[in-house]
Amino acid sequence: MKKAVHSGAGKIGRGFIADLLNDSGGYKITFADVVQETVAQLQQDHSYVLFRIDHDYDEKIIDHVSAYSSITEAEEIIATIDAADVLTTSVMASNLTKVAPLVAKGLKKRLSN
Repeated sequence: MKKAVHSGAGKIGRGFIADLLNDSGGYKITFADVVQETVAQLQQDHSYVLFRIDHDYDEKIIDHVSAYSSITEAEEIIATIDAADVLTTSVMASNLTKVAPLVAKGLKKRLSN
């Protein structure tokens, strides 16, 4: 199974990007996020329900997911970026300065291998 890392487990990340990755060939998706409750839920369940409004609120399960805290689990995120096939992000522009250092470290590690 291909691996993807996505920074930002909010509405766009879980509701749009992860859905696209899930539909495009079965990625194992690892989210990096600052909201500890979201990270904990994804770490525990490894899936979540997406309600598709364009399909009469049909439930779709997005599985093969995990998450790390961008605040407390930076090394895990860097290692995951190093092993990833795809890297995506959906954070507010004001948060890019917080995401960029982890992405840069992950890519640097990848280049050094």
